[in-house]
Amino acid sequence: MEQMTDEQSTENRAAKRSRAVGATVLGLAATAALAAQAPAAAAAPGVDPGFPDNVGNAGASFTVRAYREIALLPNDEYVRLRKDVLALDENRVPGRTPEEIVALKRSFSSNGCTLVPDLGAERACEQHDFRYTVGPTVYANDPSGARADREDADDQLYRNTNNAYTVEWAGALHAIIKYYGTTLFGRDLYSPTKVVGPVYRSAEEIRELVRAAQAG
Repeated sequence: MEQMTDEQSTENRAAKRSRAVGATVLGLAATAALAAQAPAAAAAPGVDPGFPDNVGNAGASFTVRAYREIALLPNDEYVRLRKDVLALDENRVPGRTPEEIVALKRSFSSNGCTLVPDLGAERACEQHDFRYTVGPTVYANDPSGARADREDADDQLYRNTNNAYTVEWAGALHAIIKYYGTTLFGRDLYSPTKVVGPVYRSAEEIRELVRAAQAG
């Protein structure tokens, strides 16, 4: 039997890794799509209530400015803000109804990097989930803006996972997301949802809400 050259062997290993990453990314998409359709859990402090949808589980409303400020936060800052939002007690936030706080929490919902190898990229996926949840609603009347935002969200996921994955894995993940973005991610996950409550106009407005609740 003819032996493989070192170059062929390397190419085969790379192809196998790419297929493995592809399977996990597709699994993530399917899991997230199912989560988005599932009934929301009670939004107790610290509990993720699940994704908003376009039927009964509304998310919060954001201006483009507020969305972009949050979406483009360094990943560690985004994670802290998300943790603070999820920690809110919806019955004890001044000036907001429980429904409005649950909606805000839904906008920050994430199922992490489900089925993706445990390489420390969960935080990057949390920020990517925010962008795929809120972005399409913010850009609902701006198709070109939505397309650019989705691509930027995927690029951001690649940049953030570069710190968690090896460069080789991050590159494969990014290539697969870019390839499936318009057929799988774009159609099934990047779509507008129902919103309720006041319009958040800046990231600082949400931080002020968190501080008021913590002080109370």
